[in-house]
Amino acid sequence: MSNHDLGKGVWHDPVNTGYIGLDLTAIIPSQETRTVEGTKLGPKTEYHCSFVAVRKYIEDPIREQAIVEAVKGYLRTHDLRFAGLGDERYLCRKEDRVTIVAPIRIDGIEQFFAFVQTLIPEFRPPFIHVTLLKSETTEHGVSLNSPADLHRFCTKLTP
Repeated sequence: MSNHDLGKGVWHDPVNTGYIGLDLTAIIPSQETRTVEGTKLGPKTEYHCSFVAVRKYIEDPIREQAIVEAVKGYLRTHDLRFAGLGDERYLCRKEDRVTIVAPIRIDGIEQFFAFVQTLIPEFRPPFIHVTLLKSETTEHGVSLNSPADLHRFCTKLTP
């Protein structure tokens, strides 16, 4: 991704996806390769949590940039902190992409989502997660932009 730092580990990808997310690369422990249902899944080179798929809601680049600037201002006075990795793991499949994701907890996320809804009234919070493993054919994650996407594309793995 071609991410631009917005402050406090939060970034915006203006070139590829338009997502706003949190870098977790230094926080998520290294993952072991595993094979699930005949598919070999390996660790990523970076870990992040996408918060807002801006282009899902906004197609105007000028408005997208205004939202990014507003988020930058929000981060000057508010924190978003990784608070833990959930125990659950989900196998996700969409087109040729196969991943394993885990839910995460972020302190301050509810307030951040409420702020985003003032900027994008139709915004609905996504399933907060990190992609831990991916297949060799998977360049990007499965794009779980809502809890409904979790149910549509993923199945819970048993430990």
